[in-house]
Amino acid sequence: MPFAFQIRPLSLARGFELTCEGIIPSTLHYQRLFEAIVQAAQLGRDLDGEIQLFDSAGHLIEVLPLHTSNPQPAHG
Repeated sequence: MPFAFQIRPLSLARGFELTCEGIIPSTLHYQRLFEAIVQAAQLGRDLDGEIQLFDSAGHLIEVLPLHTSNPQPAHG
C-alpha cells in the first residue's frame, strides 16, 4: 500500500491525530474518531492505500483498505 493514513488517540481532551506521509503536510487533529476516519477517507478516495487505526499504546488495531483500483458495487 503506497499510502497509509494513520489515526492515533492523543487523550480524552485532545482527541485524535491524523497523519499521512506525502499527503498531509502537517498533523491534523480531531475531537472525535469518526471525524478523523471520514477525513482520511475523503483525502484518500482517489488513492490506493489504507487507513490504520492505533490504540493508546501505539499498537495497530485495525486496517481499513481504500479500494480505488477495484471498487465494490453499491448494494441497493
